[in-house]
Amino acid sequence: MSNAPENIETSMEKRRVLVVDDEKAIRENISEVLSFDGEKYKSDDAFVKLEQELFKKTVENNQNRQKFEIVVCSQGADAVEIVKESVRDNNKFSIIFLDIRMPPGMNGVSAAEIIRKIDPDVYIVFVTGYSDVDPAEISLRVPPQDKLFYIEKPLHRKELEQIANALATKWYNEKSMGELINILKEELATAENRK
Repeated sequence: MSNAPENIETSMEKRRVLVVDDEKAIRENISEVLSFDGEKYKSDDAFVKLEQELFKKTVENNQNRQKFEIVVCSQGADAVEIVKESVRDNNKFSIIFLDIRMPPGMNGVSAAEIIRKIDPDVYIVFVTGYSDVDPAEISLRVPPQDKLFYIEKPLHRKELEQIANALATKWYNEKSMGELINILKEELATAENRK
């Protein structure tokens, strides 16, 4: 009989995402794209409306989309506190969308350095409207490189969806694998103690 966690399937339903940006419009844009709820989804985006009409896309076409629980804040220091709380409560974020420049407070890179020490498993997606930011330099400050991404504003709906879905799935798979490895280690230790 396996001791595999019973909630692995149900935890797939909702992934936590933290959106940190000093611009309210960006916070709302990301939140609206990722907190898609088939029944409540309405878009003012003329292109999306036209696409839905032309291709007969309905809310039923989107029922298999991942669901995200979105938390937002406007400053890096607030993000650090929110991540500390999420780790303490064992309710971690899978992804953080983090603006690089958020005056007057802590910038996104400094916040990410602290966040990475608090939660080394979270995926950080830097969001910026400036082209003078060097992703290679940031990756030296906020390792590991495979948990760090970079997108430029203006943001695009499909790009956000793809990034969020891919990273949330990867985060979930890594978490599940880690849980299963721990269970196997416990079972192996128990079996060896019986010898």
